[in-house]
Amino acid sequence: MIYLAGLQAVPRDALEAAALDGATPMRSSFSVALPLLGPTTFFLGITTLFSSLQSFSAAAEITTSYEQNVARYI
Repeated sequence: MIYLAGLQAVPRDALEAAALDGATPMRSSFSVALPLLGPTTFFLGITTLFSSLQSFSAAAEITTSYEQNVARYI
């Protein structure tokens, strides 16, 4: 969804200029649209990193408390 919003934010002028220069649709996708999605990719990377770290901390807390309980009964 976020990449779709990023693609809609790509200026049409840049794509039209690439077409006038003779770029194929595939070439303009990789050489024009993809570099313009850099900030969107950075945002998604940071968001995913923070989300995975939050999930890891929750799993670490659950595992640590389980190990402490097992050690107490052994």
